[in-house]
Amino acid sequence: MSSASPGRSGRTGDKPKSSSRPPPDSPPWITILEESNLVTPDVLQTALREAGQDPRQVGGWLVEHGCVSQRDLVLAQAQGYAMPFIEPGDYRVNLENRALIPEELARGQSVFPIFAGERIITLAVSWPLNLTVLDQIRLHTGFEVDQCLASPRELQHLIEWAYGGFESEKKAKTVEAFAWEDILKDVADAPAVKLVNVLLDKAAAGKASDLHIDAEEQALRVRFRIDGVLREVPAPPRALLPAIVSRIKVLAHMDIAETRRPQDGHFKLAADREELDIRVSTLPSANGEAVVLRLLRSGGHLLSLEELGMDTADRDAFDRLIHLPHGMLLATGPTGSGKSTTLYSALTRIDRVRQSIITLEDPVEIRLPQIRQVSVNPKAGLTFHGGLRSILRQDPDVVMVGEIRDRETAETALQAALTGHLLLSTLHTNSAAAVPARLLDMGTQDYLVSSALVGVLAQRLCRRLCQHCARPADDPEAILSLLPKNTADALSASWAGRAAGSALMQPMGCKRCGNTGYQGRIGIFELLIVTDEMRRAIMAGEDERTLVGLARQNKMRLLIEDGLVKVRQGLTTVQELLRAAGHVDIGANWAAVLSQSDAADPDSAGGEYGQSSPASSGRRRHAPEASGFDIAAYEALLGRWLQAANQAGAETPPASVCAGPASEN
Repeated sequence: MSSASPGRSGRTGDKPKSSSRPPPDSPPWITILEESNLVTPDVLQTALREAGQDPRQVGGWLVEHGCVSQRDLVLAQAQGYAMPFIEPGDYRVNLENRALIPEELARGQSVFPIFAGERIITLAVSWPLNLTVLDQIRLHTGFEVDQCLASPRELQHLIEWAYGGFESEKKAKTVEAFAWEDILKDVADAPAVKLVNVLLDKAAAGKASDLHIDAEEQALRVRFRIDGVLREVPAPPRALLPAIVSRIKVLAHMDIAETRRPQDGHFKLAADREELDIRVSTLPSANGEAVVLRLLRSGGHLLSLEELGMDTADRDAFDRLIHLPHGMLLATGPTGSGKSTTLYSALTRIDRVRQSIITLEDPVEIRLPQIRQVSVNPKAGLTFHGGLRSILRQDPDVVMVGEIRDRETAETALQAALTGHLLLSTLHTNSAAAVPARLLDMGTQDYLVSSALVGVLAQRLCRRLCQHCARPADDPEAILSLLPKNTADALSASWAGRAAGSALMQPMGCKRCGNTGYQGRIGIFELLIVTDEMRRAIMAGEDERTLVGLARQNKMRLLIEDGLVKVRQGLTTVQELLRAAGHVDIGANWAAVLSQSDAADPDSAGGEYGQSSPASSGRRRHAPEASGFDIAAYEALLGRWLQAANQAGAETPPASVCAGPASEN
């Protein structure tokens, strides 16, 4: 039994009322939407009534009114028209393909040649092309044409990137990701587009690992994380926040209309001769959406264990562990402590010709030759647990799992380590000795942990003193007072008998280090090798303190101890050590350990973990209103502020930056 639709009288001559089935002449994808329970028959009838019989209008009505997502609609259309479905953002598109068809045709028909082979091209289309248009493209290109269906939104982004901002006389070039010169363009004269490009450009040039955009009640705050520390930079007007967030969401293929729930996305860029994989996270807050962009550099120089700061003794022991035929070796520490980089460096020391190495990561951060690297994809059902089970069927010798997060992954990893595989992974604990308890808390069996675990490397990152401006501390006693008493006494005792002029070093700041006093980072490590006594202690359920005691008998050096050696060598400072490792009392009789490092060459403790930045921190002030905001002037002022910070150690942005650029008539 049908009922009159809203706004209709129901009299004879009205359009058909809702029924349980769509009309017989409806496009096949409408039936698919109904049979998949994505929309109800009443909704479909309303869409057909309101949008008319044009299938494209019907689909647009369903998306516009939130009845179905854009992706589900396109998937149904692809199934209904028996066409392949493609997501352009998942592929590295050769932008030179834009020369195959005229820009007017690409924009007018919403198509792009996403693949080009020998005498054939594959067009990504938002709607199946009619025969007339296909014939035009065949005549123009001389190629055969295949079609695949893509989301109209993603396809439009690709067309804008490919055609917008290119000068006809500029020499085109092939890129694997969207290069800066490809996106630094004026798209509909939108200032947010240029502004986001400026911020990304400055963050990439400064070797920042993260870009934070936070909204205050009356102002906007922008910060770069460089060498592990957030540094504030001049911010654009508060009124531009919605446009900035929307632009970032467009780049990351996120829903720009959704502002009430967190979202995640990513996009790729090529900047300064390196490829960046930018991970985006948005979070609703009281003052607006907060956005964090993580800049992952998939190429470039991979640091060795020596350059990471691992000393000879720990490096030799760690090298023996990574060459074992089987067992589990874990790197542990907080987020951003360099665990993945250490495991990458370890993989490069393994024979990649005679051994099969597979990694499972989220995401793949650094691409390594001769290693099969897999990125997890929960939406496609590829999780750490499921991916690890599949990898074990690929006959690997060495497996690296990006992180052990749950009981299923932990149990599968432990069993793999007991069945002839060397398994490397990471875990979040505060110390190496806390790992067995963490694995047991996940629900794994004690016999698996005690049998499979062969070693744990805990680590932190400290900022490295700039070797160009560091100088002896003015008040070393005040610095030592920051340490627990026994630790300070041990450090003081290690200074006894040293040559005149030797002292604790302090950061000063110069042009080379951006007036921060630090340049790059260096690792501090704590390597626990599992012995038979420790295996028995794990089976007996002994606590972390007992395992630390057994490890100390095996000459394990704590994080704070390794850090104090580097302080002793003038590589970092007590303040940095406490920031990274915390306040740990090492005991009263450790001066001998420090004194053994007297003859060590300070340069032998490793190279820079990361790069320095020309930026220094600054206090935020209120931003101006958006009216008359000049992006070019903002970019120039931001650059001048960074330069001023290098030359004079500016603690705050110049007043002209804080007040906003003056309009020029």
